[in-house]
Amino acid sequence: MIKEDKGQFLQILTGLSDLYGGELSKVSITLYWEALKEHRIDLISVAASEHVKHSQWMPKPSEFLAILTKSDMTPEERATLAWGAVSRAAKSIGGYSCVNFDDPLINATIRNQGGWSRICTQPAEHFESFIRRQFIADYVVLCGANLSAESLLPLQGTFDKDHPRQIQTGLPPGPGHKLLAEVKEKQNLLAAQYEGNPEENLEKVRDIINETLGAASESKEKDAAPKRSPEEVLQRVPPTNPAT
Repeated sequence: MIKEDKGQFLQILTGLSDLYGGELSKVSITLYWEALKEHRIDLISVAASEHVKHSQWMPKPSEFLAILTKSDMTPEERATLAWGAVSRAAKSIGGYSCVNFDDPLINATIRNQGGWSRICTQPAEHFESFIRRQFIADYVVLCGANLSAESLLPLQGTFDKDHPRQIQTGLPPGPGHKLLAEVKEKQNLLAAQYEGNPEENLEKVRDIINETLGAASESKEKDAAPKRSPEEVLQRVPPTNPAT
């Protein structure tokens, strides 16, 4: 978080305090801030929402951290946190720019929904309702899908097609997604190494994805059965342009 996030952070804590009937002192607020300041405010907001679904008690900083950093989160939990990163990027960057999430599965999910420009131009009342629910459902299914290299590439914007802005999500590897951890790590390195040379960057990303997915094809299938088959999800939006 940054200094400008303190107002929203205080709103989250105040809302939780009101909900659970507790009281917040200046000292406790400072302790919460110091414990959580390394994490993004949007992910903290999502973590608070997840906590209230399962607990009758005010979350301690350690409980926030358990949600934000656990590596064994379910695909549903991971999808919910991933949506927080998508929502923040859509509001701060918009659909005109080319973007590349450090979680490649987000790229695949958004591409399946029609592309970055499409979801960014949805009416506000649809974005945080229908688009959010669709994203979370598709992300969960795609965790167990055999994804193509093309589906994981950066997302084109309305005007910018070839200069991807790197989006850091802060998400750890999780269930159904561990085989893409290498892609995430190497893409982060490429973001710095090939900044200002988008064509070379995209080509290197393509090579990494192909290499990683090639190794992944020899691994066992995931244990969890999706609610819908990957084919049903992938076929809902016909791929008109692989880099859209």
